Amino acid sequence: MKQNRTSCRAQGFTLLEMMIAVAIFSVVVAMATSSFSRATHTTAASAACSNMHQNMRHAVDLMTQDLHAAKRVIAAHDEYFFGVVIERPGGDEYVYYLAHNDHLYRFTMHGGEVLAENIDHLEVELRSLSGDVVAAATEAYMVRVRLEAEATARGRTYTDDVETLIRLRNKRV
Repeated sequence: MKQNRTSCRAQGFTLLEMMIAVAIFSVVVAMATSSFSRATHTTAASAACSNMHQNMRHAVDLMTQDLHAAKRVIAAHDEYFFGVVIERPGGDEYVYYLAHNDHLYRFTMHGGEVLAENIDHLEVELRSLSGDVVAAATEAYMVRVRLEAEATARGRTYTDDVETLIRLRNKRV
């Protein structure tokens, strides 16, 4: 009979062995879950930051196109607004950019659209041919546009900025 018990024991696991295996498995699963959660948070934050930068880049590209085509620049009264006048075959078209309530808007006579969200700052500088900042839009040969944005994703705050310097088409050297 003794021999039968030993052979039965050799074929199975004891309760202690099972408990140790379950404990080790639980620790491994907890570590894997923690790593997966961190990876998910990092991916979400990275996607939010990438989306923010893509929207700002698109907005600056539209501003660049409008400024290249501009007949004249309408001076900004504060740092959240500027406009351009574009000469079109049917008449002049006015295009305005406004940063308000964390959004960047573009308005034309056909309507308005939101170009980007989380915009904290729209900065427009009018520059002379030598690169000095000028106050009057009529004296400007170049326009420097800078957007700054801030987004919060998964408890972290990310800031980004996009800047460009555009030479005005209507100015001849």
